Amino acid sequence: MVAARNLKPEEVMDWRGQLTEWLDKLASNATVLRRERIYSWYKGVLACCLVAFGTIYPVRAQDINVEGVARSLSLYWAIRTICPQFYPIDPVVARNWEQMYLDVGAKVAGAEKFRALINPELMRRNNEVKVTGPAQWCNYQRGYLEHQGIKEVFVEPRAKQPKIIAKSDGGTFVVPVEINGKITLDFTIDSGAADVTIPTDVFSTLVRTGSIKESDVTGKQTYVLADGSTSDSITFLIRSLKIGSKVVENVKGAVAPAKGSLLLGQSFLGRFRSWSIDNKTNEVLLNE
Repeated sequence: MVAARNLKPEEVMDWRGQLTEWLDKLASNATVLRRERIYSWYKGVLACCLVAFGTIYPVRAQDINVEGVARSLSLYWAIRTICPQFYPIDPVVARNWEQMYLDVGAKVAGAEKFRALINPELMRRNNEVKVTGPAQWCNYQRGYLEHQGIKEVFVEPRAKQPKIIAKSDGGTFVVPVEINGKITLDFTIDSGAADVTIPTDVFSTLVRTGSIKESDVTGKQTYVLADGSTSDSITFLIRSLKIGSKVVENVKGAVAPAKGSLLLGQSFLGRFRSWSIDNKTNEVLLNE
């Protein structure tokens, strides 16, 4: 426990400023992870800390249960390290909870004192898991967090995604791509192409069959080719492209000279966090 003592008004304001700045850094994790509930919880933690450091009782700082903070940290540590063998876990979210409690404990008790509490607490938690049984313990915690409204740590298992297998064609890789939910054509994966590119003869056929509408045409653009020359191309909007189970909407396309290849360029590939091709299996991996 932190010993209560009288605080001067300027000390209270300094604590409030430091904690607010600390919250803003933590909240950035929620932005990246798109976790609105976590962000709200951070707000709650800040509120508790501000109460403890004089927002409501500005003359006297209240005790904060540092041991309780250590227990909360050990809870998420155990969930992150033990439960993945039984349930799907988001390790990034669990680690963020751990870090939050580590920061709270260090801020309140001091880093050295709080770290001295962590090791015995982790041993206690580990023994708790052994006595309860790892599977049963994880099941208890899953229900507990769900009851608390925290659903970002234990995540629903994702349906098995069909593999995307490319065909090797003279040093390039070709995959079937569905255009606007109407027709599937083979595209060559080309990370050097700025946009998805369709030859003019194929484009005309797609317009004639209604797979692409004339209203989808957006204008013209000058492209620099691999040999350094330039070419003016018609640009158009592809309402959707589907490869395997991955669907990307509103993709920029360009019309290339006739008899060329259909190219799956950066206007599609760049919409993913990363992508790669397994050289042994030819599997295309698209990471969102």
